[in-house]
Amino acid sequence: MVRGDIIYANEKLRDKHIKAGLNVYYGDKTDPLDPPKVIKVETDGAGDKAGIEAGDVIVKFNGFPVKTINDLRNMLPSYKIGEKVKVEVLRDDQPVSLEVKLAEKAKEQKE
Repeated sequence: MVRGDIIYANEKLRDKHIKAGLNVYYGDKTDPLDPPKVIKVETDGAGDKAGIEAGDVIVKFNGFPVKTINDLRNMLPSYKIGEKVKVEVLRDDQPVSLEVKLAEKAKEQKE
């Protein structure tokens, strides 16, 4: 199983009030200090529309380096639904630059 409670903008990390994000997932047992490697992309979500794929590792978010899942979590609260951000991923050890329009959390993910 995967969980969809990470990489969302305007997230209150402790309260899980999540408004917008990339609509991508990590594994259930992922350590927040691990690199943000995508294991699933929500169909028709923001990440899918931008071209993020399972297996991609997010290394930059809007020009800022991302080394851990926590890095990405800490960057997102200042972004809003509909905002466009540049995301750089490593895919097969090659950098790929994408533009992502942050989207609302999917209905099936809402608590």
